[in-house]
Amino acid sequence: LVLMHAALIVPALPWVVAGTLPAWALLAGPLALWTAVAVAVAATRAGAASGLLGRLALRPPLAALVRPALVADAAAVLGAALSAGLLVPDALALAAGACANRSLAARLAAAAAEVRAGRLPDLTAALATCGVSGEELELVRTGERSGRLEEGLGQCRALAAERFALG
Repeated sequence: LVLMHAALIVPALPWVVAGTLPAWALLAGPLALWTAVAVAVAATRAGAASGLLGRLALRPPLAALVRPALVADAAAVLGAALSAGLLVPDALALAAGACANRSLAARLAAAAAEVRAGRLPDLTAALATCGVSGEELELVRTGERSGRLEEGLGQCRALAAERFALG
């Protein structure tokens, strides 16, 4: 930003030195730059405070970039929690607390409550209600049906992490 500030002074400099523009004209470019920066910071803070950015991150086209990282993190936490002996609702609640996206964290917490109440039968159904789909969900489903859920979650995490790295 400092380099951009200096670069925006340079175009007006010859006219100010020649006397065809007033000296305050040197500040027009940098003033526009810092105004844009202030607006961007304010919009980002307002969006983060309201949860708007979290919801937008889960919608196309941003979901293609963000979702693999969120799924990989959730699968890692779920796998570790289940390996430690936690039940599915408790593992989902733990994953909700560890989730970096507030919107997905709320979905995971709601899914934990639904599994605990018996309205959702298993982890696969809970993850499906949270928006996990495709091959990641199939790996979890296969692991759950075969009795190797931790292994399925590990494969899900690896696949999602690779997609994030390539994405």
